[in-house]
Amino acid sequence: MSRPRISHNRHPGWPWDEIYVVNMKSSRDRWETIEKSLRANGINTKDIRYDAVVGKNLDLHQMIEDGKILRRWFEHSGDRAAKPGGIGQYMSMIGVFKDALLKGHERILFLEDDQVLKRGFKQKFWQAYNELPADWDIFYLATNETPSAVPKIPGKKHLRKCFENDRTRNKDGNQGFIINRKAMKEFINRSFPIRDASDVFLIYEIILEGRADAYVAYPYLIKEFDTPSTIG
Repeated sequence: MSRPRISHNRHPGWPWDEIYVVNMKSSRDRWETIEKSLRANGINTKDIRYDAVVGKNLDLHQMIEDGKILRRWFEHSGDRAAKPGGIGQYMSMIGVFKDALLKGHERILFLEDDQVLKRGFKQKFWQAYNELPADWDIFYLATNETPSAVPKIPGKKHLRKCFENDRTRNKDGNQGFIINRKAMKEFINRSFPIRDASDVFLIYEIILEGRADAYVAYPYLIKEFDTPSTIG
């Protein structure tokens, strides 16, 4: 018998069932900054903080032996994502998605803890959101792509199609997005062995492979604040 969905929307007036802000216990200052920004925009911040997985506490070599991390990538890529902090970040995203699916959420807002909402967030959010097609899967509030280089969509003023310009640099970014059950399942089903950063994997293995349809708000709706990186 399948588990009944128990989703209860604690965020009336917003198009997500739950918010997950991934934050390390040691980064209290980050949490306080993003919480203040969300509350200033009328967003409920109760119980939205999600304990980030601490990479240095993981047995990475056992994960390699168990086939959860691709050995040649981990040992030879030189990628920051292959360090403990990057693996912890990846496992945090898996944890969020599994928790959201278990609780029956249809859509969640995923946020990293080094972001704040831009001025006029609510109005600009709905301007972009209302332009989304019916079959969208992921709606980014921002990415690392240069905004002006992201392809325009005919008839859409506040929405663009992210990651499709081959000449665009920085096709990455986990800053913040709304994601549905379908896309979360696609990520989890293909998540091991870990072989890239979580944001890059989501973009290249899920979105650009046609497994999820993604869009980004224009102009971007969130921005990074000045804080040291917690990725080792």
